[in-house]
Amino acid sequence: MFVFFDMDGVLVDSEPQWKLVEQEVLAKFGIHMEIEELKKHAGATTFDFMTKMKRLYPEKGLVVEEMVDQVVYEMEKRLVELPLMKGVAAFIGQLQSDGVPIAIASSSALRLIEAVIKTHNLPITVYASGSEIGLSKPHPEVFLQAATLIGAHPWQVLIIEDSVNGTIAGKAASMAVAVVPESFPPRPELSIANHAFETMTDLHDFYKDGGFAYLD
Repeated sequence: MFVFFDMDGVLVDSEPQWKLVEQEVLAKFGIHMEIEELKKHAGATTFDFMTKMKRLYPEKGLVVEEMVDQVVYEMEKRLVELPLMKGVAAFIGQLQSDGVPIAIASSSALRLIEAVIKTHNLPITVYASGSEIGLSKPHPEVFLQAATLIGAHPWQVLIIEDSVNGTIAGKAASMAVAVVPESFPPRPELSIANHAFETMTDLHDFYKDGGFAYLD
């Protein structure tokens, strides 16, 4: 068994910060979007999101790379101030104790993933970034790359996600997906996941009870 964590919304409650920063950066260019509209793009890379904004607002003369840099710069400052989400430290500690290999597979930039690992001293040395690959969730490549890096077959992997795009990507990679969504019960689009839990602690308890033994 191998466990791949998404980062934003799974390890740290960073999704609200992402939406605020994206909203602030867009506003600088005269684009005003509500948070609920921004939430629809959760799981996508910042580059893909800003590329879409450029297509939607051609009259604004947006420079995608410049906007991405602004978002990543601001997010790096905010990420290091966020605590791990409840139950994450205990579950990662259990996995480490049990010798289960762990990776992070996120759409975020590598420097943001590394900032979270360093800030919380996480025992994770394998991580893949959709931003670096250039293929955003719901494309499965970030999970497939993480599997290659860590030496796992897809059928051995449990992905822990919170977003629809991440869940679609995980299933497209032929991996098991457990969702711990922002709100519970999950929205209908998350019904394709293998498992759904209200909290990380519930997922941890399921693991301790042998619920994921089919991945061994």
